[in-house]
Amino acid sequence: MYQLLAEFRELLFHAGVDQSNHNVHNYNYILRHLGKKYGLPGWEAMAKFDDPYGGVTLSTAETKFLALYTPAAIIVDLMQQYLKDNGELREQFVDWQKSECPSRVAKRAF
Repeated sequence: MYQLLAEFRELLFHAGVDQSNHNVHNYNYILRHLGKKYGLPGWEAMAKFDDPYGGVTLSTAETKFLALYTPAAIIVDLMQQYLKDNGELREQFVDWQKSECPSRVAKRAF
């Protein structure tokens, strides 16, 4: 579950990077500066790599990401097909949701 979420975050950060010729450099820059905070795969490798061509505005990249990374997007865009096809994963997801959501919500929803 956590690996799927990490890969989904990575896709969303990629989607928020301008698709110009320097998008690889800009993504490297984002990965270096925001990767640990958001648990992006590969951030450890980029932590010490100073890409001289990367220079995206981090606040803009983070704002774009947070607009896309919503609970609804996680369920609809990422999990829906997995949950439909895999009963065991569906049960794990429900258990995870119960443990992560506020108790007042869990009591009503589950």
